[in-house]
Amino acid sequence: MTGQLITGFGGTPGFIEGDLAGIASALERLRECGANCVELYASAMVVASGGRLIPERIRELVRISEGSGLTPTLHAPVTLNFMDQDNAAVHWRAAEVSLALAEELKAPIVVFHAGRCPPLLWTKEGDDLLAHEREAFERLGEKAAAAGTKAAIENISPNSMVLSGQLTSYSLDASKLAEQLAKIEHPAITGCLDISHARQGAEIMGSDFLAGVEAMGPVTGHIHISDCTGEPAPPFAGSNIDRIFYGVGDMHAPLGWGSIDFSAVATVLSPRPGTRGILELTDVVQHQMADSIARLKSFAEQVG
Repeated sequence: MTGQLITGFGGTPGFIEGDLAGIASALERLRECGANCVELYASAMVVASGGRLIPERIRELVRISEGSGLTPTLHAPVTLNFMDQDNAAVHWRAAEVSLALAEELKAPIVVFHAGRCPPLLWTKEGDDLLAHEREAFERLGEKAAAAGTKAAIENISPNSMVLSGQLTSYSLDASKLAEQLAKIEHPAITGCLDISHARQGAEIMGSDFLAGVEAMGPVTGHIHISDCTGEPAPPFAGSNIDRIFYGVGDMHAPLGWGSIDFSAVATVLSPRPGTRGILELTDVVQHQMADSIARLKSFAEQVG
């Protein structure tokens, strides 16, 4: 592993929804699959309410995490959106409690999705929205540094809201997220490259997938990885099972089940040293985690 840029290998624990005993079992399974880290979805563990941590549940989660031998990373709620200025106070409260949870768990990374907004608003106020997001993340960077963690901004996928024309995001083109990150000068802010999202975004934006991956490299300190075809999901393919069966949308499929050329990705990707790769496999294919972690480790050997 000497000289590798990607040194963390892990995944998500699957469907847990507040079941702390289930989290313990899931972490043990990940460790047995060869993982050395895990990504926990902040709100799914039900350890906070009303913007405050719940002490007894936090104590139990910390005990489970420390006993697992895995480094925990966190994913803030996907709904958190610093471009939604109408609900800024609510989003900020969610961001703060996510950082507080990271501090309790000693998690080195908390992932936040890049901003999105209605297309008409983007056309009228895009530059102002980008500036507002930068200001929010620079402010968050101060809080993250104080909590001993980093905030990572992730490129989003073309979800149903995007495909229906209700929302858009600059980060659908990964190279645009790289540009935004380059303008945020704070050591506690980094990028989270979601390789599958970048493939899907390139498909609908008509951008260059590999160019986007390459642009993200220098600003990337965290990676989400799964497989997909890049083909957008039609409205009827809404479930995880259907998306995999049809081969559409954000499949969250095991590596090798879609059509991403990970060898080509590895030739252009050079993330920051010490980056962790997190497999985001949907619940119905968690049984493929060991195989995908083995493939992730092979991918990491090629990267950089």
